[in-house]
Amino acid sequence: TEEEEDGFKTPTSSDCKIPIPTECPPAPRKRRRPGIRNSKPLSLPPSNVRCRLRFEVEAAEVESIF
Repeated sequence: TEEEEDGFKTPTSSDCKIPIPTECPPAPRKRRRPGIRNSKPLSLPPSNVRCRLRFEVEAAEVESIF
């Protein structure tokens, strides 16, 4: 066959084989989300902080309300 002519073949000796594990690895652990454990409870922003909220509305929608 062509493989034999090229001179390459997969090594099959026991030295080249992947060893069979003697025990199973531990189960994967869930990653902790940073900041959740030591975070402060949510609170309102200080009164000197302004929050802006922007809505994009078409003129036809506004006119239909009035």
